[in-house]
Amino acid sequence: MGYCAHISSRARLGAAVAAIVALSLVPGVAQTAQQTAQQTAQQTAQQTARPAFHDIPGVIEGLLTVELGNVIRKRCPEISARFFAGVSFMFDLKGLAVAAGYSDVEIRAFVEDRAEEARIKALADTWLAARGAARTDGASLCAVGNAEIDAGTQLGRLLQRNGS
Repeated sequence: MGYCAHISSRARLGAAVAAIVALSLVPGVAQTAQQTAQQTAQQTAQQTARPAFHDIPGVIEGLLTVELGNVIRKRCPEISARFFAGVSFMFDLKGLAVAAGYSDVEIRAFVEDRAEEARIKALADTWLAARGAARTDGASLCAVGNAEIDAGTQLGRLLQRNGS
């Protein structure tokens, strides 16, 4: 966890404690303030206990699969994306991150981070190269895409042959 995130968690906890002290002087409000402080403390504990995005099983692999599908569908004229399968798959990936304790804002920030995007693209290039394909070679991408469709892999389930 970054230094700034640690400070903001402490600041939230400190604010909650200050609210309890101030409101404890008002009859009947102290119990509600105490509950709010406990909820804030629980949220802070959840944030510090959650795994990094890279450590959530399936997230990086899923983003790699989406990137590969995009590369193949854009550069291979005989293959297109299965739109609804892709949308469903993306919601499943988001669900993994939400279950790990990340908010929509944090998930969007991760997905839109240029460094992470470059990292996923590099992983995709390595994956393609291991299969004798390149991002700029449409024929090799068609071969990989057709093989994935035939094998019924997750990537293959996100793609379809045109006209089928």
